[in-house]
Amino acid sequence: MYVRRKKLLAMLYTCVSVAICVSVAIVPALADTVIYCANAYNNNKEVIEFNLDEGTSQKIGDLSFETQAIDLDPTNGILYYFDFRLSGSDELGGFNPTDSTNISVANYPADLPIALKTMAVNEEGDLYLLSNDDILYMIARNNGELSPIG
Repeated sequence: MYVRRKKLLAMLYTCVSVAICVSVAIVPALADTVIYCANAYNNNKEVIEFNLDEGTSQKIGDLSFETQAIDLDPTNGILYYFDFRLSGSDELGGFNPTDSTNISVANYPADLPIALKTMAVNEEGDLYLLSNDDILYMIARNNGELSPIG
């Protein structure tokens, strides 16, 4: 067990050290404990799956665009991800880890007044975004509409 844990920590450190921002989503419904890492900066858009029980990792696909935040929706198994850009439009996308397909959810105007701090999905599949000015938004998964809630 110690060797497997040491190997896993080394794999996670590699993912963290390569990425400026690493986002992790935990999948509770699978037989094994699995987490996903979005190593997605500097044109590196890969999604890495870590199997904590087996102590293994593998690249399972690439995101459509670089991301600053990612989380797993436990109701549909989709990894939702968001990118705030200093120039150009912001985007919300989804990634299906089962078949490595990307889903375009929304493109936002370049003047979107939100700088992203983090994103999360609750157990019911509600998607939330926290801005740098600490305003919490709910995001509609079907069209990306942002609704401030606090």
